[in-house]
Amino acid sequence: MLKQLYECVYVPDSVWKELVVPLAEAWAEIPEDVSEIIDAYSGRWLTPKPLEQKYRRLSQELVTYGIHESQADAIALAKQLKADFFLTNDEAARKVALKHKVRTRWLTEVLLEALKVGLIRDPQNFDEMLDRLVSRGLWIRKTLVQDAKNRAREISCVKG
Repeated sequence: MLKQLYECVYVPDSVWKELVVPLAEAWAEIPEDVSEIIDAYSGRWLTPKPLEQKYRRLSQELVTYGIHESQADAIALAKQLKADFFLTNDEAARKVALKHKVRTRWLTEVLLEALKVGLIRDPQNFDEMLDRLVSRGLWIRKTLVQDAKNRAREISCVKG
């Protein structure tokens, strides 16, 4: 679905390594969505990018705000590429990104956009998709889940 919304998604090399480690390490549990990750990569839609030295230093600075290294790398890469936005569901990472003038989007915003353009059929399908993401480990406050579901219904009313 993201592929239909966005031309390309860039990830820092460090994040790419985190994604593929389970394929190279015998002890690691292979994620359910590994085939989707590989398809996105082989289709050149998901593209790993190295950080230039200047942005590597920025990433190291961003870690001092208490965010994870992969989030810091992603924010620095968004800044390096002058990306449209940094996709996150982490409030701390979002605040750091905004402080450094990097636009952000929540996953729920992307899903709502997909509903608006018809990539998600209806609010029930939206609910199922969001619930499935939460059941697979997406951490999001229950109030935000409900807010997103309410917004999906509003969008449907406007479309219909």
